[in-house]
Amino acid sequence: MKPSKAVILAQGHRASSAPGPRPFARGEMSPPLLPVANRSLLEHALVWLEAAGLREVAVLAPEGFSTRASAAVPRVGWRFDLTWLERSSDTGVGESLASLSDFLAGEPFVLHMADCLSRAGLDSLMGDDAAGDRETILFVRETADHGGGVVDLRARRQFSPFSDHCAPAGVAVLGAGVAEAAADVDPSPGHELEHLADYLQRGGGRVRTRRVADWWRLDYGADALLEGNRFALEGIRADYREATMYETTVQGAVVAHRTAVLESSVVRGPAIIGPGARLSHAYVGPYTSIGRDALVEGAEVEHSIVFPGARIQHLSSRLEASVVGAGARVFREFRLPRALRVTVGDGAEVSVA
Repeated sequence: MKPSKAVILAQGHRASSAPGPRPFARGEMSPPLLPVANRSLLEHALVWLEAAGLREVAVLAPEGFSTRASAAVPRVGWRFDLTWLERSSDTGVGESLASLSDFLAGEPFVLHMADCLSRAGLDSLMGDDAAGDRETILFVRETADHGGGVVDLRARRQFSPFSDHCAPAGVAVLGAGVAEAAADVDPSPGHELEHLADYLQRGGGRVRTRRVADWWRLDYGADALLEGNRFALEGIRADYREATMYETTVQGAVVAHRTAVLESSVVRGPAIIGPGARLSHAYVGPYTSIGRDALVEGAEVEHSIVFPGARIQHLSSRLEASVVGAGARVFREFRLPRALRVTVGDGAEVSVA
């Protein structure tokens, strides 16, 4: 039976899978709300599920999440019924899924972690396959190094649903009865699917894996977020005709919102310029996302993510492979004495050439 329902499990911060990661976007912004190509990962997940023709989607998240998510997912008028559900901090993930019995009504469903992107649709990935009762189909992706990002279930038992060099891709299809059977699972953020598969197999359930390609999943670090931004931007089509432009050159696949202003600038795609953003005497290079109401003035930016409301002004060298947080300022001062002056928070990273 083809699933017609989905549950998005919007979790908090993920644990790192590698030592010494570059941090990103701490504080109030959880991974599903992080922007990739000017769209939150949560909105990317909703768009992907909509394209699959699902009828009902529930977003299950910690308390207070839906208020923040409403700003990250401004779109309305989805072609499915969207329900926001919150769980208390002392309620485990498994117990929360089991509590959705009325919503699931004994049907198979898609479980999406809202931390991944796919170029292929759900229908093409599943074909005519379906998850049977108490069965889970787990999408897995290849990892670059041995065991990268994988909880080694083989160390705890003889059999594992994971092959070498594979890790969960962030999406699974769960058959009828799986949510109730997993009521006691309470994994740490970032390892939900590994622990779910382990628990189900130990309880006699069946777990099958399906390898996917052209897929990206978030890891902990600025480099991972930049890679996701590149992945998303590679699929865009040029759309900038309604933006306000003065003496500006646009090359390649560039998307600029109709309220964006581009003045005496060069933009080379793939790149995206958000609502209310302003470029003035600037260069924006490939794989760059400029967020809502951001300003780039007298500066060059390439292969970077500029969050909403950030300001980059009058830099003496190009800003590359960078993530500039919401409301942050990166600028060059001309007053004396000349010096490097920074105000950075916990875990921040500043590289000076």
